[in-house]
Amino acid sequence: MSLFVRISAILLLVLLPLTALEMAFDVLSAKADVITQSHDDLRTGWYSSTSKLTPVAIQSGKFGQTFATSVVGQVYAQPLVADGVLLVVTEANNVYGLDPKSGKQLWMRNVGIPFDPQQINCTNIVPSIGITGTPVIDPVARSAYFVAKTYVHGNSGPAQLFMHSIDIKSGIERKGFPVLIQGKAANDPSHTFGATLELQRPGLVLTRGVVYAAFGGHCDEAPYEGWVAGVSTSGQLKTLWTDEAGQPQSDPEGPGAGIWTSGVGLLSDGPGQILFSTGNGKFPALNTPGKATTPKALGQSVVRLTAQNDGSLKATDFFAPYDADLLDDYGSDVGSGAPMELPPADFGTHQYPRIAIEVTKQGYIYLLDANNLGGRGEGIGGGDAAIQRLNLSGGMWGRPGVWPGDGGYVYMVSAHRGEGNGVLQAYRYLLSNGRPTLLAAGTAPGLFGFGSTSPIVTSAGDRSGSALVWVIWTSGPDGKDAQLRAYDPVPVDGTLKLRYSFPIGTASKFNSPIVYRDHVYLGTRDGQVMGFGLFAKTPQFLTGDNLDLGNVAYGKEASGILTITAVKKQTITNVTLDNDLFHAGRTSPALPARLLPGQQFQIPITLRPGASANLIGMTVSVESTSGTAQFGVVGFGQPAAGRLTFSSEILSLGGAPLQGQPLSAQATLTNTTATPVNILQETLPVAPFHVDGLIGSNGTLAPGESSTFTVRFTPDQAGYFKDKILLQTSAGQVTLPISASAG
Repeated sequence: MSLFVRISAILLLVLLPLTALEMAFDVLSAKADVITQSHDDLRTGWYSSTSKLTPVAIQSGKFGQTFATSVVGQVYAQPLVADGVLLVVTEANNVYGLDPKSGKQLWMRNVGIPFDPQQINCTNIVPSIGITGTPVIDPVARSAYFVAKTYVHGNSGPAQLFMHSIDIKSGIERKGFPVLIQGKAANDPSHTFGATLELQRPGLVLTRGVVYAAFGGHCDEAPYEGWVAGVSTSGQLKTLWTDEAGQPQSDPEGPGAGIWTSGVGLLSDGPGQILFSTGNGKFPALNTPGKATTPKALGQSVVRLTAQNDGSLKATDFFAPYDADLLDDYGSDVGSGAPMELPPADFGTHQYPRIAIEVTKQGYIYLLDANNLGGRGEGIGGGDAAIQRLNLSGGMWGRPGVWPGDGGYVYMVSAHRGEGNGVLQAYRYLLSNGRPTLLAAGTAPGLFGFGSTSPIVTSAGDRSGSALVWVIWTSGPDGKDAQLRAYDPVPVDGTLKLRYSFPIGTASKFNSPIVYRDHVYLGTRDGQVMGFGLFAKTPQFLTGDNLDLGNVAYGKEASGILTITAVKKQTITNVTLDNDLFHAGRTSPALPARLLPGQQFQIPITLRPGASANLIGMTVSVESTSGTAQFGVVGFGQPAAGRLTFSSEILSLGGAPLQGQPLSAQATLTNTTATPVNILQETLPVAPFHVDGLIGSNGTLAPGESSTFTVRFTPDQAGYFKDKILLQTSAGQVTLPISASAG
């Protein structure tokens, strides 16, 4: 046998197994593909096939950043992965195909000049609006669909919105696309779609051969309204539907009821079924059933649409809080949150096979029967016909995360309208007399700022010990000094343990990471796409936990020690901080610090907050002969000016039968500043409301002090009741609206 033949035979034997492995890799990749926002159409954020990302593994020193790729434009849409391509879209109307292993650019295309939102006085996302909503991928056709905003002519003037479809492998536009979204609403032809004042924020959904996209306003610049557009996968505009049918579109304030859901995708729990939430606008009347006579005006609601045979849409069910009018008056949108359905196989019961959870800006959590949402005011005493309603600590933007293992948990990140005093809260799922119930179980240490993301969960099925809860933490709306964090899923003594944290720069508001084949991916506001995984290209050489300096009053300072441990022999040469409110002291050992494996390096850090600071984040960069490592430091600066804050934006007591047990609820008044605040005058609600335990006139709340009180509702006649607590203080006026219903 010749040498050539022998070598060829050996190569054949070697290559055959490799081909089989490659085929197996392709099959595994296809199963793990991330083709829609929040990973699935129920918007659970649960990645159940990540067997390697265990709590032990990510603390092994072998988990870290695998790449960081720069793109042009802010990334507000979640990345997706299909057919071996990491798909990224940006606000510059750029679309990228990246290698999910290396981050290397495979292809790129631009789909038009992006829109300048400052021309309509909106600065939520600047300097441009291009592609904001997360695309959806058809895995069979290998096509990605997304909506891009551009101009009718040139780089100014009226805007237009297009649905695009591209080949995921090449980025080439599919035949029949792009499709211009324009025309009149099928459910009210007096309403015409106007692209200039509409933002396409929620993730898209694909069902029964039609891609649906939802729209809301830019900074509530009127007139705007909530729309859903449907475009077939072959490139025909099938329908336009408005959630404010029957309302005059010419109203200068606009019908409203935008659909934005903090970017969470439209939910689909069956072929042709779509669920979403809406914001402030014209809302259904009290005592309106959900299914029997679904109203035309659907602001402040959770809405179910059913696709008809021709692709058009029909509202078939809804839920609105009984006090939707009060929420509307105070700007407490239902639509800041988005519905998520618990996995039916793990959480469904005979009576409630499908359970949806809706969270709101007001701070209430609603467990809803997804098969019968409940209408408005159809519950006991004219209250909510929900399975359960409970109060979250602060409002919520986005959706809950879910972990079916260990008995079942649900996770939520709260916020307080831009203030940095939100929390990551874990709730235990249980059955109370056969009724699904959530019970507060614990929180993560420290505070979360506005813009922190909805949680996702990774696990190997429902195997105990395999799960992690991932979030992107940020100190506030600007997204600076954000961190990718991972926590244990089960609280111990009421606390979720932090397992991993890594600084990621400037985060996009509410934009959660994704997971593909045991790798974590995310996009940022400063145009970075990052990958994280085990056996990282650059192994960890320094490790350390975040430093939390706690509450710091204006005019004072707080100090702590950031302790870092060397994984390998190296010399630390420099330490830099990226926030002038923090200061570093003399390190131990002094620079240059020669470290052996296991030896510690300590950096004294001091925070002196500014007069108006809230939650403050900072990144410490530590340069060594092995590279540069980054660590996070946070603190909560109590502002100088006095201010009191109620724990709820609106206290909704719910509905009560006339002859039943009176309703009651607790609330807290807190001084979150560094200055004492005096109560000068109080105006309390009248019967049937009663307030017990509230600090009275001439009382004082010291910095950080709270006053917890109870509001009781004792009706003697049927009706819907509204009132408020009004306090005149040395720091200004504070108000707590109150509502209840009896019947």
